[in-house]
Amino acid sequence: MKLQSKIIITVIPFVLAPVLIIALLVVDNYIRQIEQNIEQRVEQILTQVSQDVQQYLRTNTASLDLLAKNEVLQRYLLIDDEFVRFGIYQKNILKIFSGFNEVFPNYYEIKILQEFSKKVFDMTP
Repeated sequence: MKLQSKIIITVIPFVLAPVLIIALLVVDNYIRQIEQNIEQRVEQILTQVSQDVQQYLRTNTASLDLLAKNEVLQRYLLIDDEFVRFGIYQKNILKIFSGFNEVFPNYYEIKILQEFSKKVFDMTP
């Protein structure tokens, strides 16, 4: 074997080893950065979803409180006589519910239940 070949075979590992080590470190660093970016993005998405859910719950709770505080509806629920309840108040309750449904279209079904889930009123489209 020539001296030149021996020198090349001896020098190549000393040149390639640092290059290979640097390349591995760069790839490892790049993978860590990608993982950190993914974790940050997932945290941002989870935070946004959590905020959206909380806002949705606050909005729906407020709208249901508004409906529950309606005086006509409260009077309707206090009437024991079914004839008076259905004969006189039902038309007003339908107007209240349809108006409520126009303002809050996500309430596609509104029911009034009394004790033991006995249905008193049902407004299902």
